[in-house]
Amino acid sequence: MSEEDYNYNADEDENEDIRAPDEPVREQLVPSSSFMPTEDDNYEKELQRALEASMLEYEMEQQAIEEQMRVAYEAEVVRRREMFEEMLTTMKRVSRYDTQIQEVLHIVGPIVEMFVEQRIDAYGVDEDVYQRIFGTMRLIRMKQENIELLQFLIYKKERN
Repeated sequence: MSEEDYNYNADEDENEDIRAPDEPVREQLVPSSSFMPTEDDNYEKELQRALEASMLEYEMEQQAIEEQMRVAYEAEVVRRREMFEEMLTTMKRVSRYDTQIQEVLHIVGPIVEMFVEQRIDAYGVDEDVYQRIFGTMRLIRMKQENIELLQFLIYKKERN
């Protein structure tokens, strides 16, 4: 590099013509509907109809699915109620004569009802309550299948 490259002269810059800044430009956006051809109005209407038809179809499918779920839920409630109906009927009949059975019915009844309504699938109780429930069930000579069914529903919690 030569010495001229390193020498900067500020006077030379002052002599150069500097252009004036541009004038500010004000732009305004034009609404899109004002420059769209009128034949697109037909397109908009068709698009709206297609959207409405799609939404209607979706709602009908949703209603069909909800109806299937409701029917399945009600069928399961009936099935579960029938599973425990004989046992609860026997316990209610015998509980009129024995307060111990009546107390156990007050424990077991709500648990069975929650199971029937599909709020729970199993319920844990401590060892004392577990022994009390199933000891009482054996006193009233409940069928073994009903006791096993209740043992499926009510389990003994482990102490920590």
